[in-house]
Amino acid sequence: MNQPEFFQPEVFQTKLGPVIIRLPMASDQENIISLRMEALTLFPQFFGSSADQAHEIFQQWADHWIETTPDWFFPLVCECDGKLVGMAAIRRENSPKRAHYGTIIAVYLQQFWQGQGIMQRMFQHFDQWAIYQGLHHIKLSVTTSNLPAVRMYLKAGFKFYATDLFALKVDGVFYDNYQMIKIIDG
Repeated sequence: MNQPEFFQPEVFQTKLGPVIIRLPMASDQENIISLRMEALTLFPQFFGSSADQAHEIFQQWADHWIETTPDWFFPLVCECDGKLVGMAAIRRENSPKRAHYGTIIAVYLQQFWQGQGIMQRMFQHFDQWAIYQGLHHIKLSVTTSNLPAVRMYLKAGFKFYATDLFALKVDGVFYDNYQMIKIIDG
């Protein structure tokens, strides 16, 4: 994978042990797929994909996370004791009329590791990437009932700009999504 010149892997201490935030490597592919499937299985109401359909799709998509990563895509993983415990990515929109912003996707951190500031630090790297890319702002979408994620996004500087009513339907239940935005000061 081509490492952006601004990015260096970050190692820091949490109350639960040391964590590394880094770019994914070829040897991570199966672990990335497993982590994504874990997220979709445990929290189907928080993701647009379902575990039933996602394994095959994500297997193909995982190539973007490793080795062949295009310049419009910046994935990161969180590792502790050699095990992936979290992941997220930001992508720049490709349409010329939308290339001024990025979208954060596939955010997941195992519950045991939540509350340690890991995603907060990962989002700081996304801010740096957005500045490096010359983006005006970053967007994301979050299920309104995912309160830990909502709190983290607010702490990271995101603001609400809309609510997408009935955005997801899981097992006959509708879920709304907040649309959130952060203007980049670059």
